Amino acid sequence: QGSVKTRYALGKALIRLERFEPAVQTLSQLVTDGTYGVKARYYVATAYTALERLDEARTEFERLTDLSGGITPELRHLSMLGISRIKMEQGDLSGSTIGYQLIPRSSKYFEVALYEMGWGYIKAEQYDKALATIDTLLLIVRDPFLDVEAHTLRGRLNIFLNDYDRAVSSFEKIVGRFAP
Repeated sequence: QGSVKTRYALGKALIRLERFEPAVQTLSQLVTDGTYGVKARYYVATAYTALERLDEARTEFERLTDLSGGITPELRHLSMLGISRIKMEQGDLSGSTIGYQLIPRSSKYFEVALYEMGWGYIKAEQYDKALATIDTLLLIVRDPFLDVEAHTLRGRLNIFLNDYDRAVSSFEKIVGRFAP
């Protein structure tokens, strides 16, 4: 069977190879381990997500967010993103939005949460809230890829809302970044 560390590495490798069922089998044996258990549970949840076993994935992500110790803030915030994404996928747009709002501003995933929350508002056809969320993101965004994506989304929303001047402004900002 190998050591816990070896089995954990094997489970992660299986996920990267997109062999999700064997990954779940391998990593599920480690979820109670004091050193690798929390990380193993996170990867089990991601494998369930890839297998589209969303209820099981959500349960695992929720277990991670309920842990009082042994989980890093990064892993907790990633799990919160996972829960929110699953809720959005399952049509619980309100629950998804609430989940994204629980990710603290200090998290390195806060920008991603705002961007995805904007998409949630779009799915709910709440375009004014989507635009406000994206505008908030654009005030704080540091990730250059996310900056471009947010400007693009803002431009598309402005076109949809017939605000062509602001749409042009958004697209010009993108062009200005890539022009020589």
